[in-house]
Amino acid sequence: MLRTISLLGVTTATILASACSSDSGSANKDQLLGTGGLLGTGGVTATPSAGGVSTLPPSNGGTTSSTTTSSGGVPTISSGGVSTTSTGGTSTASTGGTTGSGGDTTATGGAGGASGSAGSSGMGGAAGSAGSLAMGGAPTMQSAANTGPYMVQNYTSGYAHQPGINFADATVYYPTDATPPFPIVSVVPGFVSPQSSIQAWGPFLASHGIVTMTIGTNSLTDPPATRELALMDALTSLAGENTRMGSPLVGKLDTSRKATMGWSMGGGGTLLAANDHPDLKATVAMCAWNPGYQYSKDTVPSLMFAGTADTLAGGQSQGFYASIPTSTPKEIYEVTGGSHFIANDPANENHNIGLYGLSWLEVFLVGDLRYKQFLTQKPMDATTFQNNLM
Repeated sequence: MLRTISLLGVTTATILASACSSDSGSANKDQLLGTGGLLGTGGVTATPSAGGVSTLPPSNGGTTSSTTTSSGGVPTISSGGVSTTSTGGTSTASTGGTTGSGGDTTATGGAGGASGSAGSSGMGGAAGSAGSLAMGGAPTMQSAANTGPYMVQNYTSGYAHQPGINFADATVYYPTDATPPFPIVSVVPGFVSPQSSIQAWGPFLASHGIVTMTIGTNSLTDPPATRELALMDALTSLAGENTRMGSPLVGKLDTSRKATMGWSMGGGGTLLAANDHPDLKATVAMCAWNPGYQYSKDTVPSLMFAGTADTLAGGQSQGFYASIPTSTPKEIYEVTGGSHFIANDPANENHNIGLYGLSWLEVFLVGDLRYKQFLTQKPMDATTFQNNLM
């Protein structure tokens, strides 16, 4: 159900709190079930998500919640070839996975890690990146679109969270059997939506060697500018794990390699962060909402997901893309028939969302140019697909 509200002087159609979380109806509506996108004919045996992460948002003082990408109980094949079955809200572990025994950590996936390699050379000037943290063998569309090779654990307490910080609950996802150092990413949800609405990105990115903090906001109605502050505070807190006594990430983070992601108003916030913080290496905006804003100072490589059936933020990403300077690496991928929830889960669109989101971060955050080949190919399910990558 839709209603109209006024926020910060801008009138917009918005959905009720119950409709803003990733529901199975919205997600299923968006998926082309094996016929759309680059992976539709690429031989990937995969079942799209049925609505994002089936988990309750953990509190900052609590224990780790069970997290899984829901597939309606249908077996899926990970990139490591390990069959897993989601049960709609309970934790799922691959064969060979282990359950963490220390404190509040829980193993959530992976199929055995590959040792790090020297990787490829850096982007050469993109947001100041140099060198590479590339790991593993040569990537394929299948390996980049699905769960990565590394085991993942998470925790929900212990990180810095002093009074006045601009985020509420958070979950830190990290690989346990990959070779450090690791880059860091923060991810924020949208208007009236909890952390769980974007939480599927946490274990997915961590399984590929990217330490990720998914967060909730102090107020469900925080505007994009406050969500920008939340993202940057989360990165500061996450970077602190590199030196905090008792942290499982002590000495394992490359705190100079940091990126932001956000959905809806959080997408507007992540683009604001890119506009205001040139030290970021990359940003990914998912159906971003921030009507009429111009990101003319953005020098951070920026990827934008959008959907043609998005009744809340539809059409805005094209304007954001145009406002970003041509000297900044940028890409927009608008999914035909995609709703406002299309990019909340990397498994959506037959895993195309994960393929492009991960590849963007691998190229510009990690410095692994081997993934660039995937970013320059137009997906079969795209209405608008544009970039300035060479």
